[in-house]
Amino acid sequence: MALLADEDIQTRLATRSGWRHDDGALVKKFELEDFMAVVNLVNAVAPRAEAADHHPDMFINYRRITFTLSTHSEGGVTEKDFALLDEIEQLAGL
Repeated sequence: MALLADEDIQTRLATRSGWRHDDGALVKKFELEDFMAVVNLVNAVAPRAEAADHHPDMFINYRRITFTLSTHSEGGVTEKDFALLDEIEQLAGL
């Protein structure tokens, strides 16, 4: 899968609230109502990521979770990352 150009990434991110392009990855921090809401989001994302064979980095800090999406085999951002980004947004209720 081909890497996306920086300009294409920025154009796509302009329509997605809170996401940024940082060091070859798409990154967003979510703040939810409590720790269990964060755990529930992780549990909802995990099977979808596994089915797509595309695994995000997920950092939990109490009521916050930061997702970092990058296609490691390609060394940056691809269509797979935006597909997973959209699934995460849907699961988070955004």
